[in-house]
Amino acid sequence: MSFKKINIPNAANTGWEWPVKTGVIDLSKDGIVAVATDPNIIQYADVASLGAQQVYNWNVLLFDGIEEARHFFDHSKYLTQLNTSVIIIIEKESFFIRKDWGAIDKLSKNWTSLVDAGGLYYVQTALKLETWYARFMLELSLNKGVEEAMASFKGANVNVRAYVANDLNDRTKLSYFAVDLGQKLIKVHKTGPFIPINIELPGKGLVNMNLQDIGNYLQSNGESYQIEDGKVFAKVVSTISTKLKRIGFQLPSTADGEIELPNYIPEETPETKPPVIDDLDDLVITPGDEDSDERDNDDLPFEIDGDDDDVFGKSSGRGQTVPPTSLPSTPRGNNGGKTPVPPTGPAAPRYLRVAIFDENGNPIEDHLLAGNAFQMKISIGVDSPLWTRTNNQIREEQLFTDLTINRVNIDLVIDVLAEKKKYNRRILLPRSGDSTIALLDCIAANEAGVFEADIYAYHKTRLLQKVKYRVAITTPGEVVELEKPVLVTQIILNEDLNQLENRTDFTTSIYIDAKGSDDTVLPAMHNNKYIELRYASSIEKLVEKMKDTIEKGALFQDQTALNSEDNIKLLIKLANQGYMLYTNFLNEVKISGPIQLLSNQNEYLPIDLAYTFKAPLEDATLCEYAEEALMKGTTCQCVTKNVDHKKVVCPTGFWGLRYIVERHQFPTNVKGGEEDFKLTFSPSTSKGTLEVLNRTLYACTSKVNNVEPGSYDKMKKALHDRAPVTPREATGWANWLLEIPQVNPDTLILVVHIEENDDVGVQQLEIANQDFLTQTQFDESYLNVAANKQPPFVVLIGCESTDTNAYLFDTVSFIQRKGAAIVLSNFTKIKGEVATAIVIELVTILRDEAGKELRFGEVVLRLRQRLLAKGMMMSLTLLAHGDADWKIKVA
Repeated sequence: MSFKKINIPNAANTGWEWPVKTGVIDLSKDGIVAVATDPNIIQYADVASLGAQQVYNWNVLLFDGIEEARHFFDHSKYLTQLNTSVIIIIEKESFFIRKDWGAIDKLSKNWTSLVDAGGLYYVQTALKLETWYARFMLELSLNKGVEEAMASFKGANVNVRAYVANDLNDRTKLSYFAVDLGQKLIKVHKTGPFIPINIELPGKGLVNMNLQDIGNYLQSNGESYQIEDGKVFAKVVSTISTKLKRIGFQLPSTADGEIELPNYIPEETPETKPPVIDDLDDLVITPGDEDSDERDNDDLPFEIDGDDDDVFGKSSGRGQTVPPTSLPSTPRGNNGGKTPVPPTGPAAPRYLRVAIFDENGNPIEDHLLAGNAFQMKISIGVDSPLWTRTNNQIREEQLFTDLTINRVNIDLVIDVLAEKKKYNRRILLPRSGDSTIALLDCIAANEAGVFEADIYAYHKTRLLQKVKYRVAITTPGEVVELEKPVLVTQIILNEDLNQLENRTDFTTSIYIDAKGSDDTVLPAMHNNKYIELRYASSIEKLVEKMKDTIEKGALFQDQTALNSEDNIKLLIKLANQGYMLYTNFLNEVKISGPIQLLSNQNEYLPIDLAYTFKAPLEDATLCEYAEEALMKGTTCQCVTKNVDHKKVVCPTGFWGLRYIVERHQFPTNVKGGEEDFKLTFSPSTSKGTLEVLNRTLYACTSKVNNVEPGSYDKMKKALHDRAPVTPREATGWANWLLEIPQVNPDTLILVVHIEENDDVGVQQLEIANQDFLTQTQFDESYLNVAANKQPPFVVLIGCESTDTNAYLFDTVSFIQRKGAAIVLSNFTKIKGEVATAIVIELVTILRDEAGKELRFGEVVLRLRQRLLAKGMMMSLTLLAHGDADWKIKVA
């Protein structure tokens, strides 16, 4: 047995939880991460898989070999807010017979720094994996830190190579977590509501405890920790921690963080009323309190049912979530641990709804009294006279298509307009029944008027709906114009809030409502938390500079290699402007995943061009790894090789070349509360994957050949060569209308010239030679939209435009409201040959992935990356409009 230890610097992520959160990573089977098939197999660990739980809750990452770890860390999408204290890599014995430890040491230290982990261990053991890990958990339950627990295997047939920070051992002890949690609960109890919780204690039975009781219990037992009590105390701490989370508490992701209160008062209704605590001294564990039926694991190693595939399993698992105890739940029955059986029979319709109550808890049915306090309650539930609801029914049969998912989180931002203040709340929506309730204490204005609150509903950091709640404020004897409270839907991006469990996790969502002044606060969600960004008039000037940089640079340069002198100069200039956008407007928000942008401004906000690396110097060189990273769609090596980004400009520093950007443009009149904006189609309301390029209709302006003759013919040839079914060409707008019923197109490709029609006052689109159609005439008849058809995929690329202030935005938002599912467009003037090259590259990407389901956001990201890798700077102007989760497929 060998045990080699190498010291590394202390790390930020040294928080620890009980039960220990362990992510089992096995990417060997088609990129799918396996799940441990029996969550009870390891007594003191909560084992999950990537995608089944939020990544940032994991204390331990467990890998099946160094290659799995390498794949994981090379894909930055896995590193979102990753809070990992320890990395464990299970290896074969041959791994330890090597001489190139220098490379392994460098790689290992880099991985720990990427996620701020305090330790990394390579482990080889002759024990069954479950046996080794269960013993490791047992050692931790005896108040040993990770380093001590690993060292306890000395003498066994185990090899270990460790990279460990000095403070890791102390901060991963059970007693450290217990004392820290206890102190935080005492602090929360003093400032929060009285919340009784029932806890089963050894030798005491079911005990009713408030947060201070629990805090004192944890602190006293943690400080007087006795080794004999280890297993039972670990079990109690795990129970307390799990129960707190189930009723809505969010425990800190690090030991120095703060506990967040739930947004509702939990209720518990045990069959027998638990005793009330009289003397906390009685609750200190002493030897002998342990339950008599507690399993004795002192004789490890021991046998556990199941083979090694139970941990690094090749079969699917059964991740379960338990609804909060305050929620009415529908019994699911017991089918022997197999896939849950859905409930039968129709369920009552549920809606997003609001109710208000006076300070005595009595419901308010009509209006508020000026100057009086009241409480607003927000939830999703059935129709009731006490509640004001929206008209958008939430259908249970579509909400949870994955039968292993029992509830989802809906995050709310409540903007009380009179206060100019916003509040963040979370509700838990179960498979059936009412959600938990978000509470907000308010005071009505002292004068008569209307109380208004905008409510934003998010899931996985993506806006789903925005509604406005309005209720009259009256003074005695005054006539009320608004007789009843109203709840008006303003924005709907997912009409029924359905199939939420299949949605992609986003990192950030930004909502831009009308042109702002210097003190305008823009609501944004970042990693499921509300943040504020401030709109400044200087942003508009910066936006104009950035558009001018791209447009002039790309229009007057030949399309050459990425590393050409002109392209490097353009990237340096744009990177410096993008860095200003990132630091001054976006507050250097750390993004590590997809971004959603919603705006009712005609002007383009280049969020895609935020540059997150250090601003490069004017004599900077191109990153030597950039072209390869762009072509492969992988993380650039400059991120991990300590490259000085002041001396190097790397295109992957731009958000839009590293992450998916989902963009929604809606009309400027959606702010008065009287009109709705609704995406006619979303992935959840479609009949499935969008089949594209099977029935393609295309047209092109003759102007594409003005600079480079033959550009249009190249595009036609590519379409005909790569589409599975021969596409049809429209020779003009009249012919386009004739072809629609004949072709029944699933894909519409338009390379157009756009200019203003002064007589009508809107933009007009040219195809063929001088054949114009105003954007307001581009309606359903031109889009092949009908109730029984899939919505079309539209490619709308404009060349030689004369107006970039509202370029294509009006047209794109118009045709989306008329039924286009997703639209690919650009935002500046471009050359005709470049426009056709974009279309050629797009159909090439789709054809190369024929038969596979691709998400729209991923396709546009790959298109941008590949075009730029070839030196085509106009790729930076491409925009994806619509839901990024649309799945598209070429036959």
